[in-house]
Amino acid sequence: MKAYIALTALTLAFGSLVGCGGNSQVPDPKTAAEPTEPTLDADEPVEDDKPLESGLIITASPNVEVTIDGENKGTTPLDLSVDPGVHSVVWLFEGENQVTMEIELSEGEWKKLNQNVSPDASDAKMGQ
Repeated sequence: MKAYIALTALTLAFGSLVGCGGNSQVPDPKTAAEPTEPTLDADEPVEDDKPLESGLIITASPNVEVTIDGENKGTTPLDLSVDPGVHSVVWLFEGENQVTMEIELSEGEWKKLNQNVSPDASDAKMGQ
């Protein structure tokens, strides 16, 4: 019986050091705070009536002047905000060469436009 008591005392002592958390304190359920509902710190998103930006990314080879609706916009490459709607884009290549394209943009839509000049077929000599 003495061995049983000694073994029980040893088991309790060892359990309190290792198995029961050692120095950790168990919170008293009477004084513990009740869990709260999760909350978000951010405000609700605000609706913005501002329309989405539309635009064009225009490139050419070689780089050339470009007009949109008759207004010179500069030399390619261009990255421009453009109002939604139908627009006339013109690439002004050397001499009288030009390429015109009609495009339509929706609100928030961006389009990439590219135009390359090809050599004049009359300059090509067959078989040489």
